Amino acid sequence: MQVRARSCASALISRALKRNYKPLFICADLLICDRVCSKAKLNESERLWLRGDKRLNCRLKKHLDSNFNISRQEMKGSMMTEQPWNPDIPNQEVRLRRNPGKRGVTTGQTKKSAGRLFVLVNFGPNEKTYKPYDQLEPCGQPEEIKDLLAAGRFGNPDDLRRILTFEKVKGHLTNIFYSMESSNTDFYAYQFKPVLKFLDSPVGRLLIADEVGLGKTIESMYIWKELQAREDARRLLIVCPAMLRDKWVSDIKTRFNLDAEIIDAKRLLEKIQSFLQGSTEQFIYVTSLEGLRIKKYAEDVKGTRAELARLLDNNAANDESDIFDLVIIDEAHYLRNPETANNKIGQLLRDASRHLILLTATPIQIGSTNLYQLLKLISPDDFPDQSTFARMLEANKSVVEALRLIWQTQPDLDATRQAVEQARQSYFFSNSSRLKQIQAELANPSTINAENQVRLAQLLESSSLFGQFMTRSRKREVMKKRVKRTPQTLEVKFTLEERQVYDYITYQIRLLARRQQKFDIFRLLARQRQMTSCMVAALEAWKKNGVLNNFLAIEDDEELLYDIFGSQLENGLVFDTKSHSTQMKWDTPMCPFPQGEVELEHFIKGLYKKDTKYNELKKFIKQELRKNQQEKFVLFAFYRDTLTYLQKRLEADGITTCLIIGGMEREEKQETLEVFKTNNTRSVLLSSEVGSEGIDLQFCRFIINYDLPWNPMRVEQRIGRLDRLGQKADKISIINFSFST
Repeated sequence: MQVRARSCASALISRALKRNYKPLFICADLLICDRVCSKAKLNESERLWLRGDKRLNCRLKKHLDSNFNISRQEMKGSMMTEQPWNPDIPNQEVRLRRNPGKRGVTTGQTKKSAGRLFVLVNFGPNEKTYKPYDQLEPCGQPEEIKDLLAAGRFGNPDDLRRILTFEKVKGHLTNIFYSMESSNTDFYAYQFKPVLKFLDSPVGRLLIADEVGLGKTIESMYIWKELQAREDARRLLIVCPAMLRDKWVSDIKTRFNLDAEIIDAKRLLEKIQSFLQGSTEQFIYVTSLEGLRIKKYAEDVKGTRAELARLLDNNAANDESDIFDLVIIDEAHYLRNPETANNKIGQLLRDASRHLILLTATPIQIGSTNLYQLLKLISPDDFPDQSTFARMLEANKSVVEALRLIWQTQPDLDATRQAVEQARQSYFFSNSSRLKQIQAELANPSTINAENQVRLAQLLESSSLFGQFMTRSRKREVMKKRVKRTPQTLEVKFTLEERQVYDYITYQIRLLARRQQKFDIFRLLARQRQMTSCMVAALEAWKKNGVLNNFLAIEDDEELLYDIFGSQLENGLVFDTKSHSTQMKWDTPMCPFPQGEVELEHFIKGLYKKDTKYNELKKFIKQELRKNQQEKFVLFAFYRDTLTYLQKRLEADGITTCLIIGGMEREEKQETLEVFKTNNTRSVLLSSEVGSEGIDLQFCRFIINYDLPWNPMRVEQRIGRLDRLGQKADKISIINFSFST
């Protein structure tokens, strides 16, 4: 306690001097005994603050030990000799002997009362007052702290209170949330967990990987408000997929009453150039990841994005200057591949900014390469290579297990202690004072009450090797009343014609795959997937563009294939097509398609009328609308042709719809969403993957997956549009389809 009290007191004094604050000092006892709280007559909150603030407890301990080892006897023996001065001379700088922080200038006016001489001193605007001559002393420039201590010039408890208030208002305390009342949002305690993590971060960067719907936008803006209060942050850049820009601007305005501006690469380049030339403009800019990303930006590469990348690369943040105070990158899982342009622009923005926040709701498997790549973006020095990451991951398992055990309703303290002991065997934790403290306290489990349980759990979490770099909240951990997810499968039984079409196309794709390289194999698999999404829509599209006779007739967008197959496309398909084809024998199905153009169109119309998958969808929706005419459904499908087909058919069958697809203007998309939300006559929102990220649909309780993404994380993103804060229903229904012969 003595060391902590001395450290706190020296930190207070040192900070006051460092900030050019008038020298406010406290009595010598504060530096040499543990009676700091009682000596200064602090109230309870001030006591807690003085004892609890980690930064003030630690930052100047070494400074204290080397520069303030002065005993009271030394102080008394080195009192400075009083120097007489003439109070009739105006404009002399003087201060109160008992309160050196109180400074003023003489006016040249004096008076005598009861045998004492009083001097009129101007202490500031509207503060002229007479002070006894013997309580004043002349002063010039502030002396060194050692000199003031040696002279015995100390302040009083009011000075300490002023310093406490000054530090709180200035915004440098780790246990004060300056963002607490800064938003027009409901209070959820867990949303301040990222703020705490960020303040403890040794690198000023954080990965927020909360589950979908827990408010990552709000959490990241709380961090921005903290930076504004603590560091006078002025320049914020938000990078997100293009489809989310309007949502960011809207959320920032409605929830924090801040104005954000959507900006493209050209204007961002101009703004950065202006800043480097001395502009002090304050801004919050929102820009698209697609509009910034670039893989190569050597001097011979022309274009706005290349010039912007070079500018960022040549102006990395340092102690004196940084282009951005904070960069927030939303949907950061798009940066997980280190070979992509997305990852490269992420690195450039990280290095050009004082602070960085990465947001992703994509479920993270702790052992995955994806997590390593994102953490490497956060701190390349702490995660230099994947082998180091793997060792850290293995060592951290015992801490994670201890956390799980102690957070149980009935904590298993013996097992927790054993897990902590095991963790301390690792090189990474062998010298951990926190784990040593936890282990010592767990040795006496009878002393562990509920309050101590929470405190020990917090110590364990702060001991995690990844705790300083990432935070993840799950609904089951932070929500008392979780929405129940109810899956329901609509079974589709093919007609004879549908089955013939499916078998024939599948056979043709298999034959083609035998002679193709992996990229073309994925193109063929995409055709198969399109057919299962909506057979009629696929046939109509293939007939139109010539694919029906050659499934590789048109080039496919590589980015589109990446959206379908994700990391499988990156890693390649582990499939020996030649070997596989020689081992497999397939029956050759009969071609169901007639030869003539008119006959083929007539055949497709027949499938249109008997579309069993659509008929199951229509049956389900109408059944639910009979129960509640104002019920709303969100239907996701990957293919544009599927969505336009469904809109045409649903509208024809009296079921009103709204449609969101790629390529829509931002204003049109926002208007469509608003119409769907407010117009009770619109029953179904048809959305492609552009709608599965960043839109809030918690006013609905039915989600329909007309087709399923290859990547299950995409399914979670879809569901997360409904399963999020503000969902009033006790359960949401997740509708899927299955085929049977």
